[in-house]
Amino acid sequence: MRAADVYRVLLWCYPAEFRQEYGGQMVGAFTEQMRDARRHQGRAAQAAIWARALIDLPSTAMQEHYHVIQQDLRHAGRILAASPGFTAVAVLSLALGIGANTAIFSLLNSVLMNRLPVRNPHELVILTNPDARGVGRGAQQGDRSLATYQEFLQLQENNAFASLMASSSSLQRTEGRVEGGAPEPLAIRLVSMNYFATLGVPAAIGQTFDDRREPAAGAVPSAVVSHEYWQRRFGGRPDVVGRSIALRAAIVTIVGVAPASFLGESVGERPDVWIPLAMQAAVLPGRDWLNDEPGSVEKVMWLHLFGRLAPGVTRERAQASVNVTFQQGLAAYYGSMGDADTRTRYLDQRLKVQDAATGASVLRRTFSEPLWVLLGAAGLVLLIACANLGNLLLARTTARGREMAVRLALGAGRSRLIRQLLTESACLAVAGGLVGLVLTRVLREGLLRLVADPTITLPSALDLRTLAFVFGLTLAVGLILGLLPALRITDTRPAAGLREGRGVAGSAAWLRVGKLLVVGQLALSLPLLVGAGLLVRTLVNLQRIDLGYPTEGLLTVRVDAEASGYEPFRRTQAFAALLTRVRTIPGVRAATYSYNGLFGNTDNGDRITVEGYTGADAGDIGSSYDAVAPGFFSTLGIPVLIGREITDQDQAGARMVCVINETFAKRFFDGRNPIGLHVTQSYADSRSTYEVVGVVRDSRQNQLRDAIETRFYTPISRHAARADGRVSGLTFIIRQQRDRPVLADVREVVQRMEPNMPITRAAMLIEAVDRRIVQDRMLAQLSIAFGIVAVVLAAIGLYGILSYNIARRTNEIGIRKALGAQHGTLIAMIARETGWLVLTGLVVGGAMSAAAVRLIASRLYGLSPADPATFVSAVAALTVVAALATWLPAYRTTRVDPLVALRYD
Repeated sequence: MRAADVYRVLLWCYPAEFRQEYGGQMVGAFTEQMRDARRHQGRAAQAAIWARALIDLPSTAMQEHYHVIQQDLRHAGRILAASPGFTAVAVLSLALGIGANTAIFSLLNSVLMNRLPVRNPHELVILTNPDARGVGRGAQQGDRSLATYQEFLQLQENNAFASLMASSSSLQRTEGRVEGGAPEPLAIRLVSMNYFATLGVPAAIGQTFDDRREPAAGAVPSAVVSHEYWQRRFGGRPDVVGRSIALRAAIVTIVGVAPASFLGESVGERPDVWIPLAMQAAVLPGRDWLNDEPGSVEKVMWLHLFGRLAPGVTRERAQASVNVTFQQGLAAYYGSMGDADTRTRYLDQRLKVQDAATGASVLRRTFSEPLWVLLGAAGLVLLIACANLGNLLLARTTARGREMAVRLALGAGRSRLIRQLLTESACLAVAGGLVGLVLTRVLREGLLRLVADPTITLPSALDLRTLAFVFGLTLAVGLILGLLPALRITDTRPAAGLREGRGVAGSAAWLRVGKLLVVGQLALSLPLLVGAGLLVRTLVNLQRIDLGYPTEGLLTVRVDAEASGYEPFRRTQAFAALLTRVRTIPGVRAATYSYNGLFGNTDNGDRITVEGYTGADAGDIGSSYDAVAPGFFSTLGIPVLIGREITDQDQAGARMVCVINETFAKRFFDGRNPIGLHVTQSYADSRSTYEVVGVVRDSRQNQLRDAIETRFYTPISRHAARADGRVSGLTFIIRQQRDRPVLADVREVVQRMEPNMPITRAAMLIEAVDRRIVQDRMLAQLSIAFGIVAVVLAAIGLYGILSYNIARRTNEIGIRKALGAQHGTLIAMIARETGWLVLTGLVVGGAMSAAAVRLIASRLYGLSPADPATFVSAVAALTVVAALATWLPAYRTTRVDPLVALRYD
């Protein structure tokens, strides 16, 4: 290839207008220089010419493009400013679509994709289930969710890890006194000594814990406070190091402040204070979570284990190695159990080594699915907004047909006009994106408020991934909106455009494109309306679900019984005394208590044997159970169907009895009278046999969606959850008068009578139930909002295409009226054309809806994904909106003056 040809190709870096005006001269000058260099100066001179050309090319090309871009931006600004109504509608429509998508994506990013702000997060692994949280007692089969403290100590010795640390899987919320001040709430995370060192998080002030092996219990009364708590509580003063915090039975000294960017290893939770695991018994008195009892199934599983692999060790190799150590520990722990089957079952446990760059979070399990559904809905809204703006741009381009024809006739290149039109649409998209970013902050906060959980904390700032998402979305929208009208309008021949006035853009083909966009808008709107209807009806069904007892005035108050340190008999006396006093509080109609309470995320279940049951699963069945106080069923209002409920006579020393629910009776005593028969509970090597004394109506105590489970109830004095009868926590259930709140009085009674039994949770039952449908409420409310926005945009699009069509047919309408056409005839003509558009959109939308509802089928309750009432309602709503959008343009046809219409060009 000749040098001149290569240089001519390089000139494509310049704008087209610049090439057309100066390209020939530049190629000629370059060719002359190269000819002279070959004749008189040699290869070195030729290389120097090429070097100067290549060095000069980028800077001059950028300058020329910058001048052209400036011209395009100024022209686009003038065009958009000349139509403020169009610009405002376009920007607001895009802002709603981009803002909704960005807000939901930012939450998805925070919950699922954000890496921990630690050193080399991609090197982190986790041995437990990152979605698990809380404290589990007993044993678990399969993949282990959480680990015990003793298991952590054993695994620390494994050579597969350069470092292995532990942290409590949930925050401990308690009260503390800073420097002897008033009690204040604190969120505490118990962590191993090498927690900060393993994560690679240095202290912002002071120091973190020593990177050494775990000390003896209670030996390290130290604390590291979060940056936010340091600012909030201490005003950011540097003398915070050395101050003390009193926590129940411990006084800890602040040794450092964590960096502002570090909120912990669990997404969505924000600890105020990090305290060594060795201080567990002092921070949470009455519990010993650091030691396991050999031979007992009462393992306390409560820790997440994070580590960094040793050099050269893969995750697969690490998993194999840690499970060898883990199995050795299990064999030593359960080896003394007499029941071989139970021992074999308990040994069926393993650890799974997983990537931990994004940390641990229960939010992933709770909100990832709803957020993906909402992101899909927001994407449909954005598509509808784009289709709506596409229609507006089509109509706008039609009006500029003569302008484009004139510019083409005067010599403007097609590429130049396309770039100008793309610049205008890009300006609209950028403006919509900027306004959308502002809306993102508002929408994100609104989403978090819908969650209605003040304990969830997520970063407020948008990170680079979210900003990149907004940028990419804005760029794509700008290109999509501008490219089709630009290509279509610039394909007009100048002569045709000048002769026809409205140009090719006003042709029937162009109108068909607009109609297709309207059909697309209607079709995309219907799945949103159907989905919103299904989710709203699901929410209503869940809110109206029969719990089996009236919820009005029910207050639940949970106390930490284990913190008292009482022996079982003393605790039973304390519970009875508290209940007696609570019942005397003015405003209390009735009161009782149970081990699990109602909708408190606490439940129990064990293997059982039922007398006389011979089903295929007779040797391996389980049931939920609860330990309750006398009068439990009468207080709640649960009817006793057969026999009696648990009374004061069923105390320690009396015969062991139980009450069963309807589902239990139907499954295991079908056709038999259960009164007097027996249920045997198997708990490791121990067996407890209860005589059935009553059957009560089914009720819901801890879940809404699933079928009611088999359940039996025992007296709390003969508590089945622990072989020694110990009760770690207790929930008082109080039915108060409607106009007489009693929570403050209950708190006072508990504080005065049992100060060592702190209240850990208190709420009206309706509030606890309401928290179970947070996801359903969020989905329903946002889907309604998206559906309304989609329908409004579709109506605007339909109105726009009809208005444009009427304007295009002004002459025809004038002739019809001059020939005697009546108003009703003209309206019917417009309605028929609109009807086909709406019908087509509904048919296509119906097919899309049938496919789309499968994505939310698992979220529905009490209705089918193909619920006909919902589909009919959605179709009717969209039809009514379409009719309203049709009526105004149709009515305007009746106002056309025939003389004016006949003169219309």
